[in-house]
Amino acid sequence: MRKLWLKTWRHLLAIAILMGIGCFLIFMQPNSFYRFGVSFKVGIDKLGYFIMFFFKEPENPDYLLSEVTRFPDSFYGVSKLDLPAFWNDVVLWFRLMFTKGNAQRWLLSVTDCLSILARVIMVLGMVLVALVLQVYSYFDESQTLWSRTSKPLQTWYWIRERPLAKLIGFVVDYAKWFYKSLYFVSSVIVLAFALRLFSIAIDVVSEYFYFFASFNLLSVLDVALAGLFSLLAAISFLPMWFQGVIVYVIFRYVMVVQARKLIEGKLMPHDEAMVDSDTGVFTLILGKMRGGKTTLATAFGRIVNTIYHRNAYDNMNRVSLMFPEFPYQPFERDIVRLAGKRRIVNMQQAAAFAYRLFEKGSVKPKVLYGYDVNKRRDCFYDGSVNIGLADALAIYAESYWVYFHAGNLIASNYGIRTDDLRMDHGHLVLWDNKLFRRHNKELGSFSSLSHILVWDMLRFGKKVDEDNKYRDCAGPMVVVATEFGKENGNMVTNQSYSANDETANPKNDLLDYSMKLGGHLANIWHTNFFKFIADEQRSGSLTSNLVDVAQTIFTADPKNQKEKCALKLWWVESWILDWIVNLRDKFYSKYRFSREDPTLLFHLVNSVASMAYWRLTSVYNSYGYREVVLPICTADSTGNLIEGDREKFYIVNYIDFAYRFESACMKDFLNAKKEDAIRGFFDLPTYKTLMPSKEEWDMQGSYVVANLEDPNRKFRTKGADRGRNGSRRQRGADRSGHISGGVR
Repeated sequence: MRKLWLKTWRHLLAIAILMGIGCFLIFMQPNSFYRFGVSFKVGIDKLGYFIMFFFKEPENPDYLLSEVTRFPDSFYGVSKLDLPAFWNDVVLWFRLMFTKGNAQRWLLSVTDCLSILARVIMVLGMVLVALVLQVYSYFDESQTLWSRTSKPLQTWYWIRERPLAKLIGFVVDYAKWFYKSLYFVSSVIVLAFALRLFSIAIDVVSEYFYFFASFNLLSVLDVALAGLFSLLAAISFLPMWFQGVIVYVIFRYVMVVQARKLIEGKLMPHDEAMVDSDTGVFTLILGKMRGGKTTLATAFGRIVNTIYHRNAYDNMNRVSLMFPEFPYQPFERDIVRLAGKRRIVNMQQAAAFAYRLFEKGSVKPKVLYGYDVNKRRDCFYDGSVNIGLADALAIYAESYWVYFHAGNLIASNYGIRTDDLRMDHGHLVLWDNKLFRRHNKELGSFSSLSHILVWDMLRFGKKVDEDNKYRDCAGPMVVVATEFGKENGNMVTNQSYSANDETANPKNDLLDYSMKLGGHLANIWHTNFFKFIADEQRSGSLTSNLVDVAQTIFTADPKNQKEKCALKLWWVESWILDWIVNLRDKFYSKYRFSREDPTLLFHLVNSVASMAYWRLTSVYNSYGYREVVLPICTADSTGNLIEGDREKFYIVNYIDFAYRFESACMKDFLNAKKEDAIRGFFDLPTYKTLMPSKEEWDMQGSYVVANLEDPNRKFRTKGADRGRNGSRRQRGADRSGHISGGVR
């Protein structure tokens, strides 16, 4: 008997659930059968109208609204749709509403409501006072240790971890089994019938055919109202508060869909178009500390990476349209195979491979991957120039080399994470860049980090390490450099260097040529695949040469940034949730100040506030964005910035702040020497009085203090005096004709 029960209890419970839904249909929603009959009858009439329309003028079918408002549990309505009469009734209703008798009755009803409300307030006031006294009793000083859990909390933990956990596990396991069984399908069908969904579906399908035969807009309104009234009648047995919850869930779902459409359909395409059109080979972003300039540079680099993959695919697609019969599959596999053997490591070698296919033998090859060059197209005229098959395959090879590699095309001096998903089923590789649809909980499974920026590959002159094995790696890429001015320097910081120095320095490494000639460095079929995006605090930190070269200079200012939320009407819920979190914060600080033992009230307050905080942060991080107004500047011949047009850019929280980069990227480097420190900040001595003593001044290691202690200190130099420009060379004659700068 036990074995039989173990085998059949799931089925018996499923049958009971199905019977319960059936009883709900028969006893709670009996008019759903009549509603289905009405829809079936009117649907047949409308389909008949559509068929007879091609032969003769048929009679119009009855309106649905006049039928579905006749049976008891439906909303009262009109027997026939008569808009003029309906408008007269509306006017009459408003006139009757503002009368003396109605006003008196309304005042009496308000008085009754106020008397009831007063009693409710009295009872709630007593409950509130008792609750406040109970809460404040938890703020009494207690020396109970944090490890001593209160008995009510222990009871709750036992209930949650044993019977409740088992019940939830049982319900979840059974729900999974029920979902995979035919009982679930049967239950959904019966429930959909009870809620008039089948009837509404028949109405919509029949109206589709009827409308294109009659073009009766009133009939469309009739179907919409009939469906709405039917749904409201189906849930009329529920209490009003539960109906309100259903309406709220539907409303919030619609708002979420609209928010996703706003971000995916407007903000992200706008950002891509703006970066593609308004950034040049060298783009400079200026801004104060914590002004968001590195966030902008990172977002620009992420977008350019996506654009370059798309541009490479467009080049391949255009070539395939020129020579549609050429078998590109084996050609791609050969490129991948040679790249795996390290025989193709850059786009120049990929193009050379394509040209070598035509150089095999002494004559032009007749067959290439089964493609007979002599019999099929070997040249394409685009209306302007002829493009040969060899050149087209070289373009295809260069573009495919950029396109097929896993990872991103970003080289940066700090880590940047990208989420473009490479999809490969053994045929053509595709890139999925729908970042807003990614599940950020699974970042590690599809993300890739940027490549380390080796500066020597961008130095066209002297290199820091002439034997650097990565010196020739520059090619199709987007370079993102933060604090670029500190790397390259300016006229003042570089004045001690000379172009004739034997070692590399900013005056002889020709790093600026990467920005000047970047459009030539990685160009495939007149499409640029090289960008240099840098950020710095001010333009004066760079040489005027580089500032002049920058095609686009953006200035990031927190004053030009606005926090917004794509989820409409969120501010009401946000205010309520903020109130809950702030209330918990006050309770938490007082509770932790007075005691440390966990209690049931402390646990409940923290749990509710934690849910509110989760809701707040999840909405902010999922649908929040920052509207940034970027002035587009150019530099004149003197290096001064001239502000031009302003462009909007949108920083989407879910994309640009989802562990995209580490803003304090130099933290570990700057603190590396402190790992073995024996003293920290709180070991620093404090002042004894408000007036620092001489010993306390000396302890600071200040240049000012040292100069005041020995005024001649700063005039002592070793070797020759420095000139105005900081060099040690002797100056020429001054205005008096004397030679200065050396020993007289």
